[in-house]
Amino acid sequence: MTLVDRLCVALICSSALSACSQPAATGNATATAAAAAGGGTAATTIPIPANQDVATTVTLPAGTHAVGIASGAAPFHCAHIAINTQDGGVSNNFTDADVPAKLNMTDRTSAGHTYVSVDVSCHGGAADAQLVLSPLS
Repeated sequence: MTLVDRLCVALICSSALSACSQPAATGNATATAAAAAGGGTAATTIPIPANQDVATTVTLPAGTHAVGIASGAAPFHCAHIAINTQDGGVSNNFTDADVPAKLNMTDRTSAGHTYVSVDVSCHGGAADAQLVLSPLS
């Protein structure tokens, strides 16, 4: 196992342990960044606690042409997940809709455009959930 592999494992374990000891969110959740496996691009994991509202905006790195959207083992409901482009356009996903468990999809912008941020407004379901946003070039 290389030094980089060991560092990634240590960061993942540290994040998992600290996540277990965090108090439940009471309104706006703070997005936490974790290194994506294999690449230099950071994924952002947003906790969606059971029966709680989460509203946050995630800023994407320059040159983001696509965003990976994934969910954990529990479903939840979103007022919106809006991916904003540099020229003010919006790609709306899950507008007033349920996000299924184990979702794994990618949203790509049209040629000549880039994504700059993702606005998230969701409500936790019966169990704790999470939303993972991965910027892609």
